[in-house]
Amino acid sequence: HGLTLGLAHASMPPQDVMRFFQEERCNFNGASVQLLSQLNIGTIRGVSLTGLIALQDKVQGVQLSGLANEADTVQGVQTALVINLARETRGVQVGLLNLSKDLKGVQFGLLNINRNGWILPLINIGW
Repeated sequence: HGLTLGLAHASMPPQDVMRFFQEERCNFNGASVQLLSQLNIGTIRGVSLTGLIALQDKVQGVQLSGLANEADTVQGVQTALVINLARETRGVQVGLLNLSKDLKGVQFGLLNINRNGWILPLINIGW
């Protein structure tokens, strides 16, 4: 809970054999600010601010990166300069390339892909 500051954050990868002994989850409530990257299995409720790349399990709030974002589920805003990837988006994606398997919201970018809907430039809306 609160504020986490650092260069990079990484939780145990989903396929790591050590998960057999300990199911690690890094849930953040508040803000996580990392200069380089965030690789997180767990939920972030609040703000994720990353200089380069953020790969997170579930985002409930804002995921903002300098280069790229990836999340299984986004409920809120996902913004990166280059690419945003999400399996399920409930909210807004803003970047040059936005990809979502299931979009219920709006995408703003050069190319916007909703695999359950349309592929459109500039703006794409899913419901």
